[in-house]
Amino acid sequence: MKEYRGPDGERRLWFRDNEIEDIMADELRRCGMFPTPSTPVVDLEAFLEVHLGVKLDLYAELESDLLGVSRFATGWQPMVDINRDLTTQANEVIRSRGLLGRWRATLAHEAAHVVLHRHLVERPREQGTLFSFGAESETVATRCLERNIWFTRGTGDWKEVQANQGMASLLMPSRPFTDLARHIVGVGATDDLLAYIPETDAPAFSDLIRELSTRCQVSQEAIRIRLNTLGLARLSSEPMLGLEPK
Repeated sequence: MKEYRGPDGERRLWFRDNEIEDIMADELRRCGMFPTPSTPVVDLEAFLEVHLGVKLDLYAELESDLLGVSRFATGWQPMVDINRDLTTQANEVIRSRGLLGRWRATLAHEAAHVVLHRHLVERPREQGTLFSFGAESETVATRCLERNIWFTRGTGDWKEVQANQGMASLLMPSRPFTDLARHIVGVGATDDLLAYIPETDAPAFSDLIRELSTRCQVSQEAIRIRLNTLGLARLSSEPMLGLEPK
């Protein structure tokens, strides 16, 4: 991780490829919450409150399109607010997998903000900087709109892009996620998993999506995007390297 100045003069953070994935995995291991195929669901409330020391308000009065807010200030406990309507819907006895997935995605998104962006107020200025910044603001706040919390790069805000990457890595860390996929499709540890994942246009792929969604407690769309990001999704018309007829 390094700091740099954006075009608008704002302090920004830059991460190497896969660095955010590694950071989130290290945080989960550090607090003993790294998931396994048999226990794939991360307790995000405990991760925020116990591990990260966040003051968490799950029933905050926020605008309808504002799912979460994170606040950091030098010397103060990080604060995370979650939209009360979202929490209420997620905790209903009868709820859709999508609502629960959206709530968990919001918690993971805000947790990623804390892990990644609290450094803007807590990290010593002289460490890892590309420039001499001088005096800087000691507070950072992120307002996370519904349209910005997603598993793709569909936002122009650099902090939201990074938090979305961290969100996916917290909800579905690559190693246990692929191990769970192996278990579901019945593939050994040394086999090429891609060769056994059903093609995306096959009914069996939808079955795999539903099973992973249920076990990981995330939306089916999140599972679909994660499989694609990890290179585990392909159409039946797409050849696989190393598996084409010779």
